[in-house]
Amino acid sequence: SPYTFTASSLGVGIHKLRALYSGDFRSSESTSNTITIQVNQIPVTATVVLGNLTAIYDGTPKSATATTNPPNQLLAPGVPLAVIFTYNGSSTPPTDAGVYTVVGTINDPNYTGSATGTLVISLAAPGKLTATAVSGSGINLMWTNTNKNAAAILVENSTDNVTFTQIANLPGTATFFAN
Repeated sequence: SPYTFTASSLGVGIHKLRALYSGDFRSSESTSNTITIQVNQIPVTATVVLGNLTAIYDGTPKSATATTNPPNQLLAPGVPLAVIFTYNGSSTPPTDAGVYTVVGTINDPNYTGSATGTLVISLAAPGKLTATAVSGSGINLMWTNTNKNAAAILVENSTDNVTFTQIANLPGTATFFAN
């Protein structure tokens, strides 16, 4: 009659199996043919948390980061699992200012998981702003233009540091304003 064998103790990998009959008073010893089976691991779901999703434009590529739970316990305990990123569907990290959909997907045969987020690369604001009073109501503003690709520099005024009113719309290359 047929016999059933349950191989619950076999680990992940390729295994060769055969049956051996040791014989009894009616039959002599015999060996079955060898069969090859592959035991695959069912991937465990892991959590992916995206990071580094805001950046200031400086002309260099901006990449997201990821942490995973669980981390990579097999190769480097505490180190996140390998994650592959796409930015608006491309594997190349973006350089230009803008908004990009980021997808981080675990790249490990033993784990599955992904996360989606938004990477925002902002234009840099003017730096080193100085103000010089030139009269009772006049003021001169000077700054360093930190972004040569700016379309405009907007100058705003506030008397309460809460509500601001635009008082000038200057070319993106401007470094001076007289009021």
